[in-house]
Amino acid sequence: MYPDLKRCEEEAVNLLLSQDLDHFPLSLFNFTFQKNILIDSIQNYCAVTGTDLKNYTGLKGKIKDGVHLYFPSKNLYLILYHEKITNRERLYFTLAHELGHIYLGHQKDDPLQEIEANYFASHLLIPEVILSYILTHYQDVTLLELASFFRVSKGAMNRSITRYRKKSYHRQKTPSLLLLKKVRPFIDSYFQKDGSTQLI
Repeated sequence: MYPDLKRCEEEAVNLLLSQDLDHFPLSLFNFTFQKNILIDSIQNYCAVTGTDLKNYTGLKGKIKDGVHLYFPSKNLYLILYHEKITNRERLYFTLAHELGHIYLGHQKDDPLQEIEANYFASHLLIPEVILSYILTHYQDVTLLELASFFRVSKGAMNRSITRYRKKSYHRQKTPSLLLLKKVRPFIDSYFQKDGSTQLI
């Protein structure tokens, strides 16, 4: 069985389209969700509920970066993150990853679903249609500038660029083009202000 990467990308784009979005970087804490989703730190959740923090540690005894819980009686999803994460890029990828599990309807924790959640997170934070537009229209943009624009690590940015360039054919569907239409004025303003050269 293979990961459904096409669905991962589509779900990420649909979530972005549901936002009042006209700029980057994203603020996941300000997202609105069609599902009943709350975001809190693991530490605060444990303090409020009296849950043992050890319930959220990994194999080496370290607190996990993030988890999500589901409460069927309330139809509520709760995304919990480690409040000691000081790196904003890492925190946002953690939140996007857990959102991927929720929006893709994952029921178990296995390698296939981890791949899908990572792919969803990557496309939520770095939509391919926007990356494609920037790389096509701004020839002088650097890896660091792109990472700053999307608020992701240089490693995550480099992986997205590499994946994009490995594709032999880029056909953007209507939802992706609608997303680009919403944020294109901001993109042009951002990169022209930074002195990048726009290709016509």
